[in-house]
Amino acid sequence: MLDNILKTKQTSDSTQLTDWLTSIGTLASVIVSLSIALYSFYLTRRNEQHQALTNAFHLLNDNAHRNARRRICNLYQEEDHSRKMKILIQMGLKDEDMKRIDAIHTESKDMIKADFEQLGSLIENGAIPKKDFLRMYWHDVLKCWTVLSQEIIKFRDQTKDNNYMISFEKLYDYSTPFKKTEQLQIKDLLIHPEVSYTTPILATPDSPKYKIRVGFDIPIDESSISDRYFKIFDISDHEVEIPYNWSWDHVSNAIILELETRPLCVKLCISDKIQDKYGMSMETCYSKTISFVSS
Repeated sequence: MLDNILKTKQTSDSTQLTDWLTSIGTLASVIVSLSIALYSFYLTRRNEQHQALTNAFHLLNDNAHRNARRRICNLYQEEDHSRKMKILIQMGLKDEDMKRIDAIHTESKDMIKADFEQLGSLIENGAIPKKDFLRMYWHDVLKCWTVLSQEIIKFRDQTKDNNYMISFEKLYDYSTPFKKTEQLQIKDLLIHPEVSYTTPILATPDSPKYKIRVGFDIPIDESSISDRYFKIFDISDHEVEIPYNWSWDHVSNAIILELETRPLCVKLCISDKIQDKYGMSMETCYSKTISFVSS
């Protein structure tokens, strides 16, 4: 009887141990399967993010998109139409497109807003790794938002839509900590001022002085002009002492030299130290022979 009881107990204990081991095995299998599934999901997610990041880089590195960003940055705060044309010519704009530079400028701004709004949304949703993207493009984001923010805010005020370009703005906020200095260089193309015309003006009964008007193609910083930067030579290249006064004509963006006496022919030389309002000096000294003829 006792033996039967002991055998029964041993069988019961053995069954419980087997069940317990089976449960542990099952749980371990579930954990392993879950771990594999999670790791597989992680790999898939990482590959998807990597592919999305690659696509983002391809988009922004595309020649049309890259040129659009350069275009709006180099035209930033430019109001003078001739200066805009000069910038776009140096950037390689085709002759047939020069008549539609305003339309090209608008198209460029719309393209960039769409690019960064889309990419900002993808980053917000975790589809693109934020830090990996910003390490490469934080500077472009900061520059483009600086250029376009006023226009975006104006559109929000007009439409009462505060969510307009909100993902672009968040992308700008994420990019700000990457900036090492307060100064942000917007332009990558620096345009030097050039003399656009020099016109002799003969004396009249109302104005007994003879004048030379020296115009510039770019708005000039008046404070950079000095009478030390003007030299007058005769046709033999000897410097001559002709008394003159100079003044600045804001309307025509020109220097007016008023000569006390009438020369027949002089060579006017202007120093390259004269600067435009952006702090850029003339590339070379300017000289031109000017003849005063009777009217």
